[in-house]
Amino acid sequence: MNWRNGKLRLFLGLAVVSLLFVPIVPILIVPALSLNILDESRNPIPNLRIQQTWRHYTYQFGDETSEVISDGNGVAFFPERTARVSLGQLAWGQISKAISINPHASFGPSAFFLPRGNNSGSASYSSRGSIPTEMIVKF
Repeated sequence: MNWRNGKLRLFLGLAVVSLLFVPIVPILIVPALSLNILDESRNPIPNLRIQQTWRHYTYQFGDETSEVISDGNGVAFFPERTARVSLGQLAWGQISKAISINPHASFGPSAFFLPRGNNSGSASYSSRGSIPTEMIVKF
């Protein structure tokens, strides 16, 4: 190999940059799940908008959100949430997790579910807990 060849060095440089910065590795953030949306008397609530916010704190810098509407039986279905990250993000995330001195830092995947409108309630998911199956909504 002739390393003095400018085209070869450019190609190798672009290959390294691509591996470090192009998002090619899929990661699971939240598995597909369904939530039974219930009122305080445990009756199903149909047609209620539920917002899902998810993020993998180790690799992502911002939240993603989406809304679904509960069906006629009060069930809200959420698809699997994934992201693509680069090898550089994977490496940086693991290094940050290993050297973090912030006791309040978050790592790993999480998701929050909130009813929209003039009511309250919530459900959450993290890789350290169980998958939520219901959310009680107070009006």
